Amino acid sequence: MYEIKKIANLILISSLILSVLIYISRKADANKYLIKTINKEIVNTNQYKIDVNTASDKDFDNLPGIGPKLAQEIVSHRNRNGSFESIEAINDIKGIGKSKFMQIKDYLSIKHL
Repeated sequence: MYEIKKIANLILISSLILSVLIYISRKADANKYLIKTINKEIVNTNQYKIDVNTASDKDFDNLPGIGPKLAQEIVSHRNRNGSFESIEAINDIKGIGKSKFMQIKDYLSIKHL
C-alpha cells in the first residue's frame, strides 16, 4: 500500500511540474509574439528606417511582409554579393517582387559609402 501512495505522489508531482513547464513555455511564446507585434507597430508608424547594408535579419523581419526566412535570405545575399548599390537592388532577391518592394521601400534607407 505504501508503494502505491509513493507512486501516486510521484505521478502527482510530475504532473504539476509538467503543467508548470507547459505554462512557462506558452508564456514565453506569447511574449515573443507580443514583442514582434510591438516591433511591427513601431514599423507601421513610418518612423522606422533601416539601412539595407547594415540591418540584421531581425531588422528585416520586422518589416511588413518579410518573415524570418526571407530576412535571412536578404542578409545572406548581401554577405555573398557585397553591399547593395540602392534600395531597389533588394529586388534581386528571390521572394521580393514588385508588390513586396512597394510594401517595404519606405522603411529602407542606404548610406552611400
